[in-house]
Amino acid sequence: MDWLDEGILLSNKAYGENSALITIFTSKKGLHSGIVKGTKSKHLIATLQPSNQVSVRWYGRLEEHLGNFKIELSNNRAAIFMTDKLLLAGYNAVAAICLSML
Repeated sequence: MDWLDEGILLSNKAYGENSALITIFTSKKGLHSGIVKGTKSKHLIATLQPSNQVSVRWYGRLEEHLGNFKIELSNNRAAIFMTDKLLLAGYNAVAAICLSML
């Protein structure tokens, strides 16, 4: 089972030594979580910042499983949010609502 979609990265939490558990909100699948491996690489450190728009490929054995993500950066919004405190606070509020309500 696998699918492709584009979405906004809402959260990123360390998972083991070299992986991350991410949560994204996609247009077709809604709120979805998965594991990204190899997060210590220079390419993925910048990509895995919350608020970035990313293209993802999710794959797993069953739809109900946690699954793995292959992730690519589509639009770097994190740089914009880091320059404005009010904008960052607004994004954090919206992300917290999405994570708790969906």
